[in-house]
Amino acid sequence: MVTGIIGRKVGMTQVFDPDGTVHPATVIKAGPCVVVQAKNAQSDGYEAVQLGQDFVAYRLIVVCVLVAFAALWLSERLTRSLAS
Repeated sequence: MVTGIIGRKVGMTQVFDPDGTVHPATVIKAGPCVVVQAKNAQSDGYEAVQLGQDFVAYRLIVVCVLVAFAALWLSERLTRSLAS
């Protein structure tokens, strides 16, 4: 399994060791992530999740991604209405 961090690069900084050695470091703003799509082994042959992290203008979203978000939104609405 691959581990990592999802975020947006804010900038660069420096970290100093006790002996004075300087190391460059990247500053990352890690935000809340939402699961956009889940793949399972029965229907897709593998298991994976697609994560969304940041807001984007609607004009920059391609149609296939917009359809995936619409399906997610609709399934959440149906699940909430059936649970209550």
